[in-house]
Amino acid sequence: MHKDVRYKAVGDLIRSGNITQFSQIFDLIPKSVWAKALHKNTNRMDDLMDHPEELRYKEIKTISALLDVSPSLVIKLFDKDFS
Repeated sequence: MHKDVRYKAVGDLIRSGNITQFSQIFDLIPKSVWAKALHKNTNRMDDLMDHPEELRYKEIKTISALLDVSPSLVIKLFDKDFS
């Protein structure tokens, strides 16, 4: 399966500290790309973008694998959105 090159770029930006909030990843990778990767329709993806706390751990692991960062780092990005 072809992996979108934007995932690597966003992962690099997260590791370098240039992305500090989960919501910022949607500025660089469109919701349609995330929806496809997470096997969600775009309406459900809209809901998850508005309420990321509804993501399941399995989805967080998928996101972290795509971005090549740890799940705990993805969760830390969530925390920044809610603080």
